[in-house]
Amino acid sequence: MTDELWTRVSSILADKLGPSFSAADISPGSRLREDLGLSSLRTIDLVITFEDIFDLSIPEDDVAGLKTVGDIAEVLRSRIDG
Repeated sequence: MTDELWTRVSSILADKLGPSFSAADISPGSRLREDLGLSSLRTIDLVITFEDIFDLSIPEDDVAGLKTVGDIAEVLRSRIDG
C-alpha cells in the first residue's frame, strides 16, 4: 500500500468518523466494527464515499469481506491498479 493512498484513506475515514477520531488513531489493523464502531450501514456509507472520491466501483463481494481499514485500502489499491 502506498503512503499516499494510506494517507488519503485514513484522512477520509477520520473525517467520516467525526471529531473523536484522527487519522493518527487509525491503522491498517483497525477493525471497522470492533475498533471504530461502524455498523454495517455506516460501512456501506463509507464504501460509497470511497467510490465517489476515487471514481470507482467496489463489488458487493469485496464489500462483504471488509473487516479492517487495511482491507478497504487493499480493495481500493486493487481497483485503482486495475
